[in-house]
Amino acid sequence: MTVTVGYDPRARRRRGSAAALLNLSGLGLGYLYLRLWGRAVWYWLFTALLIVLANALNAADSATAWLIIYGLWLVLAAYRGWIHGSKGETATIRSSALAPLAGVLAIALAVTGVLLYRSLPQGELDEAEEVHAEGRCEEAIPRYERAAESRYEFTLSPALADARAGIAACELLLAAEDAAGSGDFTSAVAHYEDYLRRYAGEPPFAGAEARLIGLRLDEADALAGQAAASGAWEGAGGYLEAFEAYFALRADHPGSEEAGQTAERVEGMYVTETAAFDNGRFCEAIDGLRPFTELAEHFDEPEARDIDERAERALPEAVYGCGSIRYEDGRFCQAAGEFREAARLPGAPDDLARQARTMVPRSRYECGRALGDPCEATPHFEAAADSPAATDRLAGDAESALRGALFDCGERAYEDGAYEEARQALRRLVDDYPGDARAGEAQDLLIAIEIAEVAADGGAGELPDPSEAGTGAAGVATVEIENGSSETLEILYTGPETGRITIDECSGCAETVTLDPGSYEVVARSRSDSAVVPYYGTWELSSGYLYSEYYYITFY
Repeated sequence: MTVTVGYDPRARRRRGSAAALLNLSGLGLGYLYLRLWGRAVWYWLFTALLIVLANALNAADSATAWLIIYGLWLVLAAYRGWIHGSKGETATIRSSALAPLAGVLAIALAVTGVLLYRSLPQGELDEAEEVHAEGRCEEAIPRYERAAESRYEFTLSPALADARAGIAACELLLAAEDAAGSGDFTSAVAHYEDYLRRYAGEPPFAGAEARLIGLRLDEADALAGQAAASGAWEGAGGYLEAFEAYFALRADHPGSEEAGQTAERVEGMYVTETAAFDNGRFCEAIDGLRPFTELAEHFDEPEARDIDERAERALPEAVYGCGSIRYEDGRFCQAAGEFREAARLPGAPDDLARQARTMVPRSRYECGRALGDPCEATPHFEAAADSPAATDRLAGDAESALRGALFDCGERAYEDGAYEEARQALRRLVDDYPGDARAGEAQDLLIAIEIAEVAADGGAGELPDPSEAGTGAAGVATVEIENGSSETLEILYTGPETGRITIDECSGCAETVTLDPGSYEVVARSRSDSAVVPYYGTWELSSGYLYSEYYYITFY
């Protein structure tokens, strides 16, 4: 060992090289070699801070950036060691050819230590992956967590990122199983699908896909159960969603055991929802059958087409059977609707459709008879009378009932003040059935309606009582009315008798009428000019008297 004094370039280069190599170890040994104690302490503090930051910031996730930072830090330390080792102020420090060798040895020891420390999380990771591959994530997660401890971050080991990914993946599996355990198969399926996507379909747990397929079948079964409970067809928890789940399972996993079970499950849904039909509960079966007649419109699957055809054949029978039940129970109006639908359904056999058409007018007739309101009964009697499927006897009975209903409807509506409804019913009776025994009475009611409308309008003038002109025939009241106006005069009256008198516009034109004595409501109005205000009043006519009235119009 020699001590160099003064200027010796070779000695300085050896000192600089030794210090640089010793600092390159990352331990700051170059400063110790140069006896720069303060710089060594600062170097250690900064290196410790760098390690703390690397651990806190998950440096292993951005290894490239941190490798650059480490490299710059070590290069700077080596450069500073070279500069200080080559200065004259360190000339008293021994320089030896072994010093650079010591630096190389320090680097080798430092690298070996880091590599050994860096291998620790990899061992934990390997154990975690092995347990994970068996699907035992409860045991794998603690191993992953040990492999991902922050104290290893500064080593930039890829094992830490893999361990964190393993934790996230295992948490998905555990969440999926928890969801499945609580019956939330939709969430369980979603978690397993996320898990498989993380590994592009090749996860550590080889049984993941098989488990996913099983959960998808469980999900479809759960949806089918919800649909059966609610009876809903569309929307969440409806039959369409359950069918979609079964068919999607088969399409996505065609060779699986679960895919082979979908046909049976689909058939089970149809059987469950249409059980009422097989048990003769036809009215209840209609709502269950009807949606299945549209199943083929939603799914291009053989089971969908088969079910669609079967439901289309069964629905007319169910609708007809429901109509028969309601007819027997006396619910004729509802039965008529069912028979009408059964006759029109595309899947109805000819004999069933023919029988249903026959039952429609019969049900409409009985419906009209069962209704307490003649106005409501009228369209039912009319439909039964006009139906080509009605027998002659039924058509005759329905027409007779229609006539009575028209009169009763008009009379009731008149009494209730519904004059327009009353007019329509009575006018139909008079126009369509003039030979009916009630046609005359209907005509009287039509006149009474006109009088009532004038009285209710409030714009009519006040019609005075007729003037007594002497005595007349006993037992009746005789009224002589003269038209002194230039308009055709119309007199409407209702009371013990009802009628209409029309007197032309001419000088001296008059009309004499003999009426039963009593109280009459009377309207006098112009037939030829609707602008002339009508007059309304009440006449009290006594037996054996002659009354005379002269009407004229004054224009202002």
